Amino acid sequence: MATPPDDFGQSLIGMPLIQVGFVAAGIALVWRELRELPARVDGAVKSAKPGAAQDTRQAVLAACVKVLTGSLMMALFGLTLLGVTAGLWPAEKALNSFALLMIPAIAVLAYVSAMGVPDGVARLLLKE
Repeated sequence: MATPPDDFGQSLIGMPLIQVGFVAAGIALVWRELRELPARVDGAVKSAKPGAAQDTRQAVLAACVKVLTGSLMMALFGLTLLGVTAGLWPAEKALNSFALLMIPAIAVLAYVSAMGVPDGVARLLLKE
């Protein structure tokens, strides 16, 4: 019975098709979230109990911002891997750069989790 090579996981993630899939999935999720966000917030606010509309709006916005941030990171991860595979930059520099991009993403997730979505960002996302 054949056994997979030692670097089976690395060779799988190194396939350009997998990398393009990361990019495409990330972009598709961002696109879907941005399109559905206003309707999702409106529906949640309308079904909220009286007096809880603002809290419900904030909770739905926070969840959507978290999905957007994660989706963008997934797309950037795929682009990073594609760049390494194509030989555009060395793997160490590319992965260090990606790690540096994770710092603001984690900061956004932490802020939104603790403080909610700022009003200016909410207006921008909901096109108010």
